[in-house]
Amino acid sequence: MTDNISTIGKKVKALANPLRDEGIGSGAYLEQITYLLFLKMLDEYSQPPYNRKSNIPDDCSWRELLKLSGDPLDEKYRYILETLSKKDGILKEIYGDADNKIKKPALLKKIILMIDSEKWVSMAADVKGAIYEELLKEYAEDTKTGAGQYFTPRALINTMVKCLRPLPNKTICDPACGTGGFLLSAYEFLSNSEIYQLDRDSKKFLKNETFKGVELVQETYRLCLMNLFLHGIGDINSDKVPIERTDSLLTKPNELYDYVLANPPFGRKSSLTFTNAAGEEESEDLVYNRSDFWTTTSNKQLNFLQHIYSILKTSGRAAVVVPDNVLSEGGAGDVVRKNLLEKTNLHTILRLPTGIFYKPGVKANVIFFDNKLPSDKWETKEIWIYDFRTNMNFTLKQNPMTESSLDDFVKCYNASNIQNRTETYSDDNPRGRWRKFTLDDIKNNDYKLDLNWIDAEDKYENLNVLDLFKMIKEKSEKISNSVSSLEKLINDKNSLIAFDSNNSKDDYLPILVEKTKEKLLNDIFVNNIWNLDYYDCECLVNDLLPYEQPGPYIVASTNYSNNYKTPVLTPGKTFILGYTNETDGIYKVNNDKVIIFDDFTTASRLIDFDFKVKSSAMKILRNGMPEICNMDYLFYLLQTIKVINDTHKRYWISEYSTKIVKIHKIEEQEKVVRFISNAFMMLDDII
Repeated sequence: MTDNISTIGKKVKALANPLRDEGIGSGAYLEQITYLLFLKMLDEYSQPPYNRKSNIPDDCSWRELLKLSGDPLDEKYRYILETLSKKDGILKEIYGDADNKIKKPALLKKIILMIDSEKWVSMAADVKGAIYEELLKEYAEDTKTGAGQYFTPRALINTMVKCLRPLPNKTICDPACGTGGFLLSAYEFLSNSEIYQLDRDSKKFLKNETFKGVELVQETYRLCLMNLFLHGIGDINSDKVPIERTDSLLTKPNELYDYVLANPPFGRKSSLTFTNAAGEEESEDLVYNRSDFWTTTSNKQLNFLQHIYSILKTSGRAAVVVPDNVLSEGGAGDVVRKNLLEKTNLHTILRLPTGIFYKPGVKANVIFFDNKLPSDKWETKEIWIYDFRTNMNFTLKQNPMTESSLDDFVKCYNASNIQNRTETYSDDNPRGRWRKFTLDDIKNNDYKLDLNWIDAEDKYENLNVLDLFKMIKEKSEKISNSVSSLEKLINDKNSLIAFDSNNSKDDYLPILVEKTKEKLLNDIFVNNIWNLDYYDCECLVNDLLPYEQPGPYIVASTNYSNNYKTPVLTPGKTFILGYTNETDGIYKVNNDKVIIFDDFTTASRLIDFDFKVKSSAMKILRNGMPEICNMDYLFYLLQTIKVINDTHKRYWISEYSTKIVKIHKIEEQEKVVRFISNAFMMLDDII
């Protein structure tokens, strides 16, 4: 099966590059694939052995499209999209507001022939589903589209499903379903023969009755529908679809579900845009006035939590991703948390690490709660919290979170019997990640659920760049105030009696500056927050920065003097150990730049002058691809590669050289280098 996915997937993805050259991004390509693939599958269903009646007009059929090329093909394709968008039922759902973004008929023809070369209906659901999901993943990674907001890491989704352990013949809802990740993961779990042996009726229920999703955005809704169809959920020939396009929060539910799995959209407020009397667009907070909600608020996450509670059966269970503010916000936040604690058994919280979502800096958690019958007692007796954030470092590319990363949490969660759990935290093990808090503990904390107990190895680890800028500003203002007080003291001897400095010694400003530099580099290179263009290929670090052994350039004598000419280097804080008068074995930079890299400490420096080195632990790195790479850019990129250097070994060959990285296009690199050098200069001026 893997070979089949690889072969077909390569064919599908191969056409993305020429389309990208024409300005058609991954999202537009995926949309066109959806339109054409749906048409092709309906054509296959109309033929033997299926012989199903097609609701496609004869002049809009796949065969009509297939026989054309050039301008007639372009005209026919536009006509088909416009015609099908006006039809009712499933055709309207797929083709609503559709248009052709492929301007060159020759490229359109290539896509049509590629799709026509396969039998998609008879192809295994896991094969065609995997191909489509790979395209969705690329769509999410295309930061220019902003599509990453609709995607939750698959490793997290699968873990939430494993913990919830849905049963067959039950209903599952995602009220903010995006492209359907939670529903697909639950489908795979329920259809896994190693977990459940489903009979014919159960399989039919799984396909047609189990899942319900809601999605507001037209483009995402369309992708979700196709994603589910390709995986075998729902019937492509039926007008009954598993997904509804609407605003989940508008009205009371008319249907209840056994399970809810969701990652509602982040952002503290809902808003709507309208045109005022002057013809200008304005926006205002959108407040949902629902009588079944516990409180009225414009906070989207709090509204979604109330909605999720309202769609659960009395025996229903939920796993929901929420941002930190839901666990600690006052006012409406207090009301929602108290009601959840009182009316449900909110038994588990998973604190998530940063660096796992496409939007950088997101701080989130997963809360697990079980609904209960109405009672005069608080249903939550204790909350188990797993701290998977403190001292955990993940990135989307270089160190992604995998499903196995969460194995310990799954083991601690103990889905088979959540009443039988064992803490890993204790007085003897204060860094244990799994800890129980009683309801009294929660009440004593003013019903705030943002509880943590593990000391961070790096106190700035979970702060983003803006957080750090704010701290720097506060500390800089304290320094400015101290200087003003000192000036007053010097100019007015009478103020000696009244003078009282509130500014204690602060050694953290240099650390803050260094951490801010780290975060800036991470945002630019790893998170690509500016949506800069990358080259299409990924590169091996060893190809970008081939190394030279330092043997010929090691200094023979430690008889250093400032009167000598040639510097002796080490990448550590000392940098220049001294100067030597040796004239042999000098590394000549020749108007270029190199990086010296300490193989044991992983420290590095960018060098633009001739030098000798202290020891054989130094690697000399040069620019291996000068035609597409700026050496300053490569140096900054190197700083974002993080490895654990807690053992005595040579790290360049074993860790760094084998990493795969994406690099920005050369014209973008020059912008990056210019910004970073200026930003770092300003930050250094602060201290």
